[in-house]
Amino acid sequence: MTETTKKSFSEIRDDYAFFENHTTEFDQDLYHYKQTLAKFTPPEKPLKFLDFGCGTGVFTSRFIKLFYLFHPPVEELEITLIEPDESYRHNAVHLLSQHTRSPIQSFPYLNPDISDQFHLILSNHVLYYVPDLRATITWLLQRRHPQGMMLVTMAGKDNIISQFWRTCFDFLGQAIPYHLAEDLIPIIHHLYPTYQRRTVTYTLRFPDTFDNRWKLLRFMLGEHLAQLKAYDLPSLFDPYSSQGQIDITTSHDQFIFAPAHRHL
Repeated sequence: MTETTKKSFSEIRDDYAFFENHTTEFDQDLYHYKQTLAKFTPPEKPLKFLDFGCGTGVFTSRFIKLFYLFHPPVEELEITLIEPDESYRHNAVHLLSQHTRSPIQSFPYLNPDISDQFHLILSNHVLYYVPDLRATITWLLQRRHPQGMMLVTMAGKDNIISQFWRTCFDFLGQAIPYHLAEDLIPIIHHLYPTYQRRTVTYTLRFPDTFDNRWKLLRFMLGEHLAQLKAYDLPSLFDPYSSQGQIDITTSHDQFIFAPAHRHL
């Protein structure tokens, strides 16, 4: 695979960190994952865990700690990470080493050397940016253990970021270059029709300054922002401005792939 991601985070890490620090998205994802992990029984040891698109590893670490609330720390935990950003990937390996005695396997892309079947697979807000959505979800499902579970989180067209994408790429006369939940659903209807789906609501709140609006725009649009300098993009936040704050409530979907006889 020559193209590993449709969006590079190397120039927008600080802007993405700003988003992380001002949204309840990740807390709400973990809250809903908690309900699922409480009902999940690992099929065997060692527990093989794959995070596809682990980023810095901070969310992954919180996810593993949440898993341990219901399952004693697993000495035999084996972690595999896929993350195209080299800096993020190295940080994740260092951070997550506290959770395992085994060497962490890490890759920048879907490596054919990854032949394991995983008991637990996580892909949290990543599939927007993969070059081939069908090939990626097929690859992931093929590597889910028959008694294992895969958790995928992805926003659809009603999400605030998706709406900003739609407006901005309409300015350019282009289709949104990223995938949305609406693209995923027909694929998994065919590949794994017993999947479960739920909606997660969260907030995005930050002090309403011109600089902060641009931080969010840089995070949302990345390298495409350079083509949009002629447009008054900060004004897109005007409907959400109140008493010196930007206050947005929006949502995304979680998709659960578990054995057919389990409802999680």
